[in-house]
Amino acid sequence: MRLSLKQETLKRFFAQVRPYLVSLAKAGNTIPYGALGSEFRLSRQNIGEITGAISEAEHQEGHPRLSAIVVAKATGLPGSGFFGLSGVPSELRWQGQGERVTCEVAEGRKRFARLQQARVFYYWWEHRTES
Repeated sequence: MRLSLKQETLKRFFAQVRPYLVSLAKAGNTIPYGALGSEFRLSRQNIGEITGAISEAEHQEGHPRLSAIVVAKATGLPGSGFFGLSGVPSELRWQGQGERVTCEVAEGRKRFARLQQARVFYYWWEHRTES
């Protein structure tokens, strides 16, 4: 993914978006990309950059991937970029533009995403007094 945000802009949005996502996770809610974009006046590409950075930071801290709760309105699942993050099983990793996805990979990604969402909700329910 080509990064388009300057580092200081990414840090500023990270600091705003992460607590917002944590509050949603504590309540057991997902949010569509469009709604998140509207909330923070972000383009779809910028949403991916910011949520990807948040997810990587969470993963490095040993937390579940918070971006699992940012979803496509039509499917309730995270977008393809989510499957390009580190820690995604190799057979489910996003291969890039023009990727052809088999039914097995699509079902595997759906199960993986749902599991990650459940982990996010459980983790933040357990840590609901933290931010």
